[in-house]
Amino acid sequence: MIAEIYGAPGCRYCTAAKQLLDSKKIANTYTDLTVGTNRVVLETKLGFQVTTVPQILVDGDYVGGFTELQKFLSAK
Repeated sequence: MIAEIYGAPGCRYCTAAKQLLDSKKIANTYTDLTVGTNRVVLETKLGFQVTTVPQILVDGDYVGGFTELQKFLSAK
């Protein structure tokens, strides 16, 4: 299982998502949406405009934000 976190500096939910994934020993990457074209690339990938962070994908499938990640992991 590999998770992708898309976030922004200072986002406490982005940090919490990373900590949760690390605590469960789930490999993860973080992409800063405030740098370059990262936001445009993510929005193209998802097919909708991103208005909040974090945006999280697991194994390439869209999960949602931090709360949705918690629910997703508790169901596993």
